[in-house]
Amino acid sequence: MLYPGRMIAMHFSKIPQWPAEIEAQCRRMEGYDPYFRDASMNP
Repeated sequence: MLYPGRMIAMHFSKIPQWPAEIEAQCRRMEGYDPYFRDASMNP
């Protein structure tokens, strides 16, 4: 069964991002980051 509401929401939703001025204030982690999470870690 297809759920059109979910399909529409996933199509029109965008990935949240911080504004550029906030990103500029944050330092970048090089190498191992213990707090990094992405979809590959989702079972």
